[in-house]
Amino acid sequence: MSTSGTASGSTPPAGGSGTTPGAAQRLMANPRFRRAAKFTLAALVTTLIATLIPLIVVWIQSMFNKSDTEPLDVTVSYGYRHNEPACGGEWLFPKRRNPPKPGNNEVISTWAHQANGIDLYETDLILNIQGSNSDAVNIQRIRVTDLKRTPLPNGVIGGTPGCGAKGDVRTFHSFLGEPLPRVLELNPKTLEYAKSDTLSYFVTSDKTEKFLIFAYMQKADFAADQVCTCVLQWKLAIDWTYHGQEGTTVVDDQGAPFQTADGTWSPQKSFLWTGQLTGWATYQEWEKEN
Repeated sequence: MSTSGTASGSTPPAGGSGTTPGAAQRLMANPRFRRAAKFTLAALVTTLIATLIPLIVVWIQSMFNKSDTEPLDVTVSYGYRHNEPACGGEWLFPKRRNPPKPGNNEVISTWAHQANGIDLYETDLILNIQGSNSDAVNIQRIRVTDLKRTPLPNGVIGGTPGCGAKGDVRTFHSFLGEPLPRVLELNPKTLEYAKSDTLSYFVTSDKTEKFLIFAYMQKADFAADQVCTCVLQWKLAIDWTYHGQEGTTVVDDQGAPFQTADGTWSPQKSFLWTGQLTGWATYQEWEKEN
């Protein structure tokens, strides 16, 4: 008796019928199925990335509180004792034979700068520093930047008698004539300078700091050696950290550099303001009366 096909005594492979594993393998081996599976996976990954990226960006922005404005608001006023009149300011008024008439204005730094006056020998500034929101900004350093020399113009000197300075704000001194001028805090009790220019003052929108800056041409008043016969132009830079990020805010004279002049002038070209009734007088005339 002849036989054909599979012998009746054979057994199918383990795991079920003999056709299921073979079909799965053939399906996985099918190029169309593999391409479709890859496309589906790629689409899922693309959708996931497109969903997560905006969320990550929003989270980063919220963490660092990014905005188009700097975290510091800084305003500048001039002259120690809050720019009060008759308080020791001196200015060079270029291309003039006599100081300008103040009219009804007080003879103070604000008026002098508006009349094109250049600070003579020193520039006194008050920086009011405030945070732009409730998050703390750490002020780490104040330094002189963009320092350069320009020719000294011809002109006349106008000034006011001295009056001393108030001690109710943090006071800093800088000597512009040094090779690398630093801005150092002055201890009000010991009258000694800090050894380092590193600071650690915090400001917010509700907590402000007021810094009084004396920028001198040289350390010794009326020193024999001049720094230069020139005008020093300069700006201030405030280094800070905010939410772990470092930044710098540049402070200047409404977009222009601060200016401090050094030189010598004859007594005939130096005037003091003696009041609205008597006006400008030469130093020699003032000394006779005082």
